[in-house]
Amino acid sequence: MTNDFQKGFEEGYRMLMGKSALLPLIPLQPLTPLGSTPFREGLKLGIKAAKQRNPSLFDSIFNF
Repeated sequence: MTNDFQKGFEEGYRMLMGKSALLPLIPLQPLTPLGSTPFREGLKLGIKAAKQRNPSLFDSIFNF
């Protein structure tokens, strides 16, 4: 069985930090809200973790 939450977290984190970035510890999977998926929730938490680790990188990507 695959863990979609973990895959989403990894993709979200590496989307900002790069493919070769070492992953932090993957958080526990929260309850999935209605209308969402475990992958989407992992993606959001991965992006949040990358933003917390390197806020200046995140700002330079999304600051227009």
